[in-house]
Amino acid sequence: MSEKMERISRSGYQRISALTTKAHEGLSQRRTNFVSREDAKKQRAVNRKSSIVNRSSQILFSLVPIVLLLLISSSVIAQHRRIDWDLLAKVEWSEKYSEEHDEVFYYPKFATEVLAVNGQPVQIKGYVIPVDVETGYFVLSANPFASCFFCGQAGPESILELQMKAGGKRFKTDDVVSFKGTLRLNYEDLMHCNYILEEAEVVK
Repeated sequence: MSEKMERISRSGYQRISALTTKAHEGLSQRRTNFVSREDAKKQRAVNRKSSIVNRSSQILFSLVPIVLLLLISSSVIAQHRRIDWDLLAKVEWSEKYSEEHDEVFYYPKFATEVLAVNGQPVQIKGYVIPVDVETGYFVLSANPFASCFFCGQAGPESILELQMKAGGKRFKTDDVVSFKGTLRLNYEDLMHCNYILEEAEVVK
């Protein structure tokens, strides 16, 4: 091969080598771009999932107070403990003088079981006795009117004063009704019964 041909061949080889190198560089760049695009797509997918999770978390957290409120409400409703007159009969009486009324009255010593329900939501069933219909003053009795506390055949532990919620219905003598409300023990206020059911309402 002549020197001229050798130079041409060498020059061609160099150009081909350069082109090949550029081609490889281009291929490598395309692969890099491709990988970058794939990574970007994956990242966008991850971002979308993260965004969905975040939105879902926000929704769930916003619902937590509502769910808790519903649970608490249902719990409160379910907490009206059923009690009976046998429980309320667990009380001992002693005489005590009242200077305000200038008379002796029976002072209660409630049993531990009774003290445990003081201020608690309870439910109890008995006979309704209208004491003063006009003012809406009713009591609930363990016994019918004919054998109630007022007739001397029972004690103050056998009646319960009903402090009805506003708009409460009227009742007839000896209506058998279940009521729920908050039980409060009264020790020495002679103007009220020893047992008082506050915010009383009929159990439906």
